[in-house]
Amino acid sequence: MIDKEILDDIMEKNPTYIKTKHGFLIPIEGVGFFHCTNLKDKDVEEKINQKYGKEATWYTEFCSEEDLDKIFKPKTVNDELLAFQAESISWHPRIYRTFLSRKGRIQDWSLQNYYNKNNIQKRYFDSLSKGNQNKVKNIPVNMAYFDSVNAYCIKKKSVFIVLSEPLEQFLFFMNLFGYADIPFEDMKAAYSIAMRTMLGFESFDFDLDPRFDNLNEEYIKTAKEKTKFQMDFIVGHEYSHYLLGHLNAKNSVMMQMSSNIDDDNQIDRKIPTFSYAKKNEFDADWYSIKNINCNNVYKNELTNAAFELFIYFAAFEKIKSFFAYSASYSHPAPIDRLWQLRKKINKRFGMSEDEINLNLSSVLEFTNEFIEKYLVFNVDQFETKGSFYLPSYINLPLRRDRIDF
Repeated sequence: MIDKEILDDIMEKNPTYIKTKHGFLIPIEGVGFFHCTNLKDKDVEEKINQKYGKEATWYTEFCSEEDLDKIFKPKTVNDELLAFQAESISWHPRIYRTFLSRKGRIQDWSLQNYYNKNNIQKRYFDSLSKGNQNKVKNIPVNMAYFDSVNAYCIKKKSVFIVLSEPLEQFLFFMNLFGYADIPFEDMKAAYSIAMRTMLGFESFDFDLDPRFDNLNEEYIKTAKEKTKFQMDFIVGHEYSHYLLGHLNAKNSVMMQMSSNIDDDNQIDRKIPTFSYAKKNEFDADWYSIKNINCNNVYKNELTNAAFELFIYFAAFEKIKSFFAYSASYSHPAPIDRLWQLRKKINKRFGMSEDEINLNLSSVLEFTNEFIEKYLVFNVDQFETKGSFYLPSYINLPLRRDRIDF
């Protein structure tokens, strides 16, 4: 929040300010620039400050007052989830801008109403037995836009499950890479976007700056359908940790969320979640499939989604190793998870061992060539913070950050 008088004075002393899509940029000599997106009502901000505290003033642009009441005076587990979603937005300027765009000019905007439309767990939940449905029905599951390509069971007063939007974007672009009939240079770009998203190099602004403009709708639909099944498996995996009794005090940890390997820019933000033994992870994979009740078509799709997920993670392990990066928290090796799952599941579900080997070797061979023929010569380019694009499907000239979007 800044007084209009102060802002007018700054603009008068900096007549070279640039008009942008939302607001304007004021160059600050020797520092960079000041991006003003809009002006807040000082009286309203003061009222919010007095009622909820200064932190709430960071939320007013993307939360209704009803949202704020739930966030700062939580009464239910859904309120705790909303608080997590709102805090995640407020901590990251690019994500904050994305939500201002999503809100647009909607007068009756509510962050909780926006997220409640997702209902991301419904298909998986509907495929559980009635007994398991009753056990997990009071555990909220939703997306959140946070700086980590992951999914968490979080326990504050109660338990809720969140999946990150960057995780969804990673899977979407890997599915474009694997299943869209696009030129090789676009396959490589989709792969790069996915891996850069994993490592925190790709900007979290896919709404604001699309990585393609005129990609065939059929390819988009295919990638989204694949992504949805993979996200369903992840929901099932998190549910299974709960159903198997893994969410206990022994496994409780405070975990750093950011997946960005640039330590200088990491935000020190930790969450109360769980760290599991390898056997727990293998069991959660298995029960994510096993718990499906009398829906063999869905079980087959979910099994293949799990195999695809582990193949993608195996490719990422190679990229991560190239950067000599190892996180403090890790699951068992993706390939181990893949074969453990294949061994336990009835062979009539999912890809055969030969089909898995064919897909796995194809993706890993591409990854090896990507490292040897591109990455070793273009590390600086790959690590650049910003956006990569599908070159055959993007309109030129490219949009300028903060000016055109």
